[in-house]
Amino acid sequence: MRSLTVLWLCAFLTASAGQAATLYGITLGNRNLIAIDTATGAGTLVGNIPFISSGAELGATGGDLYAFDLFSNEFNTDRFARINPANADFISTATAGIDVVGEGGMAFRPDGRAFLSDSGVSSGTLFLCDVTINDGCSLVATLPVSMDGLALASNGTLYGLSQDTSQLYTIDTSTGASTLVGSSGMPNTDDRGGLTFGPGDILYAAFDDSLWTFNTATGAATLIGAIGFNDVAGITYLDTLPVPEPGTLILLTGALAGLLWKRRWNRSFPAARR
Repeated sequence: MRSLTVLWLCAFLTASAGQAATLYGITLGNRNLIAIDTATGAGTLVGNIPFISSGAELGATGGDLYAFDLFSNEFNTDRFARINPANADFISTATAGIDVVGEGGMAFRPDGRAFLSDSGVSSGTLFLCDVTINDGCSLVATLPVSMDGLALASNGTLYGLSQDTSQLYTIDTSTGASTLVGSSGMPNTDDRGGLTFGPGDILYAAFDDSLWTFNTATGAATLIGAIGFNDVAGITYLDTLPVPEPGTLILLTGALAGLLWKRRWNRSFPAARR
């Protein structure tokens, strides 16, 4: 009976817990880490990321937040920096071992490795990187379209935001072949851009200083609102551990107290159990 009660409490806690997730962005010029409201598009400054030269991209894996540092002066090579999402503090670094010209895009696979694109040339380049070790990047393919943002859907489809035409593409992760999804309706410029999937496989795009969503079936983009920060070069969702809601904690505390009281009663009055 006690085992069943404990199992019931665990199931109740799991079902009632809320999964917290935040959309973060990074600005290229001044390396600001910002939190973005997906309802309005408004950005809030978290902090300035120290010890990096140019915050070109942002990605998250396993509860960790990573920035791609373009034109790193300290190490004379591009690198990945693990960032504290609470205050933008620098935690650790690993050199990329490649020379990326344009800010491009970054999207993590479930295994913790990241696709990285170079948008510095008209054709573009796709890499696969282990962000935890030095020189962990390897070439995957040359892209026919220069991609300014990358995002990986839950079904494994890799999407790209084109550099100059601001259109949505799907990308073959083996060959680099890129297929246009459809016209986005976004302005055709070479401004900074970022792409990421959020909860429910909603595809968000940052376009310089504004937040959009993409219809992955048609490629059409819908404006959410102004971010309030210029040169947003990368965005990503970061999931945190489930946090029980206050009502859940109250019910759980009461249930545990009742279980403990019952155990004490049974020990004090064993005859009452017969």
